[in-house]
Amino acid sequence: MKRIWTLLILTAFTLAAADLLHQGNAALQGSDVKEALRLYEEALKERPDNPYLHFNIGLAHYRQGGFAKAQEAFRAAVEKSALQERPDPPFTLQAQIALGDAFLRQAQATPDEQLAQAEEPLLHAIAAYDNALALDAKATAATQNRHVARMLLKRVLGFKYEQEKQKQEQQKLAQKLQELAQKQQQAAEHNAEQQKQPQPQTQQLQQEQENLSQQTQDLAKQPQAQPLQQPLEQAGQHQQKAQELLQQNKLPEAEQEQREAAKILQDMTKQQEQQKNQQQQQQEQQEQKQAEQQQQKQEQKQEGQEQQQQEQKQEQQQEQGQEEQEGKESQEKATEEEAKEILGQERQDHAEREKQKARRGVYRAVPKDW
Repeated sequence: MKRIWTLLILTAFTLAAADLLHQGNAALQGSDVKEALRLYEEALKERPDNPYLHFNIGLAHYRQGGFAKAQEAFRAAVEKSALQERPDPPFTLQAQIALGDAFLRQAQATPDEQLAQAEEPLLHAIAAYDNALALDAKATAATQNRHVARMLLKRVLGFKYEQEKQKQEQQKLAQKLQELAQKQQQAAEHNAEQQKQPQPQTQQLQQEQENLSQQTQDLAKQPQAQPLQQPLEQAGQHQQKAQELLQQNKLPEAEQEQREAAKILQDMTKQQEQQKNQQQQQQEQQEQKQAEQQQQKQEQKQEGQEQQQQEQKQEQQQEQGQEEQEGKESQEKATEEEAKEILGQERQDHAEREKQKARRGVYRAVPKDW
């Protein structure tokens, strides 16, 4: 995508547009991208359907890192190229590859923590390369870049899979923590009830607490529970202490340890829920931001189209006004020439009458003979 396309058949341009095109190419070659864009946009006002101008605009945005705007321009180049009376397959091929490259670079610029967002541009990139290869199956750039896009897409899909897997594991962990906290609270309440009995079932309480201690230890061994090691250890210590006190028939003291363990587990459950809500909120914010950016691009595109239509309408009105003025002046000129012609004819007729009168002579009265 190093080539800067120029229109060789300048009859398709007005002289002003052709001059703007050449100036824009010179600015782009001189790395003055901002000036090149200004000149191309000016030329585009006169030739809005010219695909080569759209391509150069896309190339300028691409060099600036404005991949979204580059995509719009390259896509317009492809679409308008298809509407030309004389097809230009080499140019269409180049525009399709450029469109794919713009999507690929957008995906490559995505931060690692937001890698899932690269899936959509990669799919667009692969589609553009496929379209290019349909025009020329031996297009090396399309083949190579398509391979790069597919490898990155594979990585993105793997990332999304791991992300979804971690999400599911976190949900299971949160559920287990919640169940464990509830069971530990129920064990403390069961202990309190047994304390009211004449003969408390201490053995049952010990077995119940031993099972809860084992469940806590098993939970702490799971990889997704690594960030929770410290509070899980604290809960386990209280559970172990409660188990020892139950063996000594010290039920009130054991109940207090059980309630401490339950509180720690409940706090962990709340923290997990808060983290889940924060992640969900961040995801919603990202989605909203993407939607706003997409809407903004659509609005900008629509504004650009409306502005272009308005400018074309103004140009048509100016041309119509100029034609009307020229017609009026032409009519006035024709009327003036017709008046001059009539006046000249009248003068010529008058002169002819005078000549005829001179030839007949002057009239004299004849004397009467009576």
